[in-house]
Amino acid sequence: MISCCLCSDHGIIRTLDLPIYVTRVKGNNIYCLDRECRPRVLGIDSTEYKFKLALVNRKYDEVLHMVRNAKLVGQSIIAYLQKKGYPEVALHFVKDEKTRFGLALECGNIEVICLKFSLLLLAGFCMHNLLHVSVLIAFNWFILR
Repeated sequence: MISCCLCSDHGIIRTLDLPIYVTRVKGNNIYCLDRECRPRVLGIDSTEYKFKLALVNRKYDEVLHMVRNAKLVGQSIIAYLQKKGYPEVALHFVKDEKTRFGLALECGNIEVICLKFSLLLLAGFCMHNLLHVSVLIAFNWFILR
């Protein structure tokens, strides 16, 4: 079973062995008919599509609530957030410092870069990326003057 959003997004809600004919969706239940025309009620986990819908509708308070309380953590969610242009939301999911550094650079979150990664910078881990971003910032500043 696949979900669809208005923004042309899609995702797998639940894998099924046999086809069903959906008659209604309410909450975490899908009301449907099976091939023998017997009514069935299937439970689903609606967290992922509700998360995507809240993100599309710019309901960031709901998004952050889901980030903190839901079991959405995974590389697919992080990749989705990056692809859709929400690296600042992806920062809330990521624990790996290398990935956090890249996301912080992508969204321009200088506070995260300075506070969280000062030790990494001393070790020379991210110096190349930081140099690249600082050259871009300096170039833009020079052009805008």
